Amino acid sequence: MEADAPRGGGDSYGIGVIADVQYADAPDGMNFARTTVRHFRGALRVLERAVDYWNESGVDLVANLGDTIDGRCSGLKQSERSTAEVLREFDRCGCENVVHLIGNHDLYNFRSRDELHRRLRTRGADGQEYRSFSARADLRILLLDPYRISLLWPAGHPCREEARALLSQRNPNAVEGTGENWFDGLNGDERRFVPFNGGLGREQLGWLRGELESARAMQQRVLLLTHVPVHPRACDGTTMVWDFEEVLSLVEEYRESVVAVLAGHDHKGGYVHERGIHHVTFKSPLNLGDTGSCFGRIEIDKRELRIRGPRLADLLDQGLLDREFPEPGLECVRLPL
Repeated sequence: MEADAPRGGGDSYGIGVIADVQYADAPDGMNFARTTVRHFRGALRVLERAVDYWNESGVDLVANLGDTIDGRCSGLKQSERSTAEVLREFDRCGCENVVHLIGNHDLYNFRSRDELHRRLRTRGADGQEYRSFSARADLRILLLDPYRISLLWPAGHPCREEARALLSQRNPNAVEGTGENWFDGLNGDERRFVPFNGGLGREQLGWLRGELESARAMQQRVLLLTHVPVHPRACDGTTMVWDFEEVLSLVEEYRESVVAVLAGHDHKGGYVHERGIHHVTFKSPLNLGDTGSCFGRIEIDKRELRIRGPRLADLLDQGLLDREFPEPGLECVRLPL
């Protein structure tokens, strides 16, 4: 994918954003902890409205931050059909630049990354799922693969074996079981060492350093997109990359370049601003289904990052809105750079 010049020709670059559509042609169900209702069919109708919104407002890029369909699609034998239904909506985008990030539910349905790439075009020119492009001369966008090291590889794959070894050291429970006791004995940030998360790994971290160094030399701003958050206060602590300390150390080393990290995975959303970097985790359309508007438009220029949407309380961490932007009915959050 090559990003075109901004359609409006102005100073800002616009990105349509949605995370964790997790569509399934199934009745409403419950989350893993059985604490929250998930609206599987309604999530697709949210995406329909999102595409209409992006087409009306105009964007330069559309970013699907992972978990395109729900893991239950595999058991229902509808992985291919459900993916096709979601992609039909993305194909309606007037913007030709659409990127799909890898989420854990995508990998529950398609363990073969070759097959996943054929459907969602998840790889760059070098064959890796982590990739980058210059949106324009002063802006570089990096797409991370937070499941490079994970259990979500075929049996015997080196990345899966590395993940098994790591989890055996950090989690005392049977992590390849059904999950009833995955968190037993884990506290604080250690709760991230569960199978629905993963890590970037040494190779990707090396690539990330090289990209950030190159962006610094070119005086580019950097925006990171990832399915899984990389900051413990941008999520609830259970939905975070295993090697988050290494990732944070890198992005903070280059904080004069990195402006924000945009993520999904934690359906409740989250936000933290630390060392000049905005970590924004978006809520999932599953939360409200038909009644929700969990999508938005990001605008970035030299001065600020703006998040717009028809109903930002559906998209963003309520704590952020209450603390910083308490006006009811607010349609734009401005984050200074």
